[in-house]
Amino acid sequence: MPRERHDSYRGRRWVIPEPHELTPIPGTPYPAWLTSLLRRRGVTDAAAAQAFLFDAPPAEPDAALLPDIGPALDRIERAVRRGETIAVFGDFDVDGVTATAILTEALRMAGAKVEPYIPDRFQEGYGLNTAALSHLRRDRDATLVITADLGITAIPEVEFAGELGQDVIIVDHHSVPAETPDACATINPRMPGSPYGFAELSTGGLAYRVAPLILERFGKRADPAHWLDLATLSTVADVVPLEGENRALVRDGLVAIRETRRPGLRALLDVAGMWEGDVDTDGIAFGLAPRINAAGRLAHARLALELLTETDPDRARPAAEELDRLNLRRRQMTTDAMQRAAGALAAQIDTADAPLTFVQDPEIPQGIVGLVAGRLAEERHRPAVVCEEGLDFARASCRSIPEFDIAQALRDRGHLFVKHGGHAMAAGFTARTPDLAAIRASLTELAGERLADVALHPRLHVDGQIPLDWLHGDRIRQLSLLAPFGAGNPPPTFVSTGLDIVDAQRVGADADHLRLRLRAGQRHWSAIAFRQGAAPVQRGDRVDAVWSLRKGGPYDSLELEIHDLAPAAGA
Repeated sequence: MPRERHDSYRGRRWVIPEPHELTPIPGTPYPAWLTSLLRRRGVTDAAAAQAFLFDAPPAEPDAALLPDIGPALDRIERAVRRGETIAVFGDFDVDGVTATAILTEALRMAGAKVEPYIPDRFQEGYGLNTAALSHLRRDRDATLVITADLGITAIPEVEFAGELGQDVIIVDHHSVPAETPDACATINPRMPGSPYGFAELSTGGLAYRVAPLILERFGKRADPAHWLDLATLSTVADVVPLEGENRALVRDGLVAIRETRRPGLRALLDVAGMWEGDVDTDGIAFGLAPRINAAGRLAHARLALELLTETDPDRARPAAEELDRLNLRRRQMTTDAMQRAAGALAAQIDTADAPLTFVQDPEIPQGIVGLVAGRLAEERHRPAVVCEEGLDFARASCRSIPEFDIAQALRDRGHLFVKHGGHAMAAGFTARTPDLAAIRASLTELAGERLADVALHPRLHVDGQIPLDWLHGDRIRQLSLLAPFGAGNPPPTFVSTGLDIVDAQRVGADADHLRLRLRAGQRHWSAIAFRQGAAPVQRGDRVDAVWSLRKGGPYDSLELEIHDLAPAAGA
């Protein structure tokens, strides 16, 4: 059984496997420490280990097996042949924007008249809405609407579209409710009985599979690699598991982003200070995705859509700079919102041990609530709901922990919401403001029931305990074979003890990060501890650390990313 350590500076519990748990995979030449890492990623036999480490691609997926793909292509073909206008109605996050871009480009290449549409987060909220459908029918003469990253719960909106004379094709990857809209086609790999065989695609990844089929229907061919950069942005940013098809897609897609010919994406890489060698999953998650998302959070997501589909480098550069400015504003607003959330929680009575964190505040902007909920869920290790409390309506984002399916919780309390949707770890809802007290009580009660046997303490599950000087060139190379890293395939994380702090500096605009220089034996390591600026450490201290490797040191060298610190055992 793993052992737990409870003395970290941030109150996290380190779950550390014992050395005897490092078991080899029979028939492989790899060391036990490496095969143990593979086992934790679901790899249990020699052939699978060889394929995982050396990038043997999985069988090419057959997109023709996607649910309802035949009826969808038939309806698209009829629309193109008749000269109908097709609206692509997308969400305002990276997944929705990239899926909208892919489908719009593919339809135009097929000869369709296309009207891309992304709702205004502040005026319209998430998902299909009747006003937008009316506008698209009346002012754009759109008789076919294809969704991108939304629609799987939009029963009344799809019915309303039918009354307007619009057909709807749903392209979505979110959890499938018991009752789905009466659309002319629903392309979702999560649909019950789907023969596709892989349910974890992002919507951008789903659009990447659908786009070539659209062109083939019209006797045209396009290299799917044309959209691989966008599909990779989507897959990493939407935190779908980097397993199976997704891992293969991202592995090849990182190269596609480095070599992209899209002027908008190249300009975005430049303003983010990212060069070709910087493009890894961390670069997408912390460099590109926040800038793309900033458009929809603070202004309008069409700015991001226009940038990703821009063909003129002279127009791309100022558009990328605008997203960069929006992202700087977003960072400051997030800091302010976290302070407001902390104040709101401090004012709540007897909620410190509640199984669900619930914050409502009229001053936390709607575009920021998801970021705040994510931070709170991470820090408190329990589901978190953060609401922008309007006069009549409240819009909320929810983030969760693996033990609690937040989308299912919303479905189970669906009568309390105007609308809701999402997946297990991230969801959202719109509700009437007077109903927030009942929603908070009901969701808290539900979380209490379903988390009754779960210890709600933040835990760090590590892959093993090793001396830091054990790490050298060959082992670093072997660790890199496990990449690309992300959800479902996290970077290997280890505990090392007895590290001397040679230097410690608080960095960042609010001094909320910790830059360290650590010594292990005769070797020095550069290290960064994000959001740990308050840790009570200084030069001359000895510490134990949970860490993983990352690029980002001087000259893009390797450094340690410190996930947690504790006083050195026995110090």
